[in-house]
Parts: sequence; structure tokens; C-alpha cells
Amino acid sequence: TTTLILGYQNVNINNGGDADRWGAELEHFFPFSGDGGLKARAGGGKTVVSGEDDPTTWNIGATWYIGNNLGIRADFEKDDFKGFDVDVYGAGVEWFITENLAVEVDYNYIDPDDINRRDGTKLRSEYDEWGISALYRF
Repeated sequence: TTTLILGYQNVNINNGGDADRWGAELEHFFPFSGDGGLKARAGGGKTVVSGEDDPTTWNIGATWYIGNNLGIRADFEKDDFKGFDVDVYGAGVEWFITENLAVEVDYNYIDPDDINRRDGTKLRSEYDEWGISALYRF
């Protein structure tokens, strides 16, 4: 019940060179006696951009499965680029309508570091993201 996910992506940046993204995530499912369980995950990655400070990302999270049809998720992600951090706090609920089909509602609170203005004040730029998706397992 342990899964290792490796990823690589090459991205062509407009008005620039290419960026190579790579990462890894490790997931493990801890079944409860009876129904349900807990899926824990942790991961990290790097984006290599020619001539730039390379951004780093890491994340941790878990999904608590209440029975076989309902899961409640919580995640934290940190992105670092040139000493500028972005924290992402996530939560979600997934409901398996059938064994193979599920719907999921997600919420993310994105909190970048404050930006110092020339006049000494700080610009706060946090924002929220909401999403809904359908998932199909085969």
C-alpha cells in the first residue's frame, strides 16, 4: 500500500529558454480495522530554469477515508524562489459515488510572502482557490 510517484516535465518558456521540472511523491495507505483508513503523503521537487535561481517545492498531506466512500483531505505546500516563499494550505472532500467514480471539492489558501514597497509599506497578496472535479478510477 505504498506508492512512489516520479515526475518529469520540460516546459518551453515564452521569450526565454526551457524549464525542466522534476519531483517525487511518496504515498502510504494505513487501513483501519473495518472500513476506512488514512493515506499520508510527502513530496518535493525542483524546477531548473536556465540562468535563474531554481525554485524548490515540497509538500505534506493526508486524506482520512471515513468508510470506503468519503475522504477528507488536508495538505500543506511550500514553494521557494529566490528566498521568496509561497505557502499553500489545502483542504478537500471526495465522495465516491460508485467504486470507480468520485466527485471532489477543493479549497486552497495561497499565502505568498509580503512584498516590501518603496514607501516602507507591505503588499499582501494572499488569495483563495476553489475547485470541483470528477475522478474516475480504472
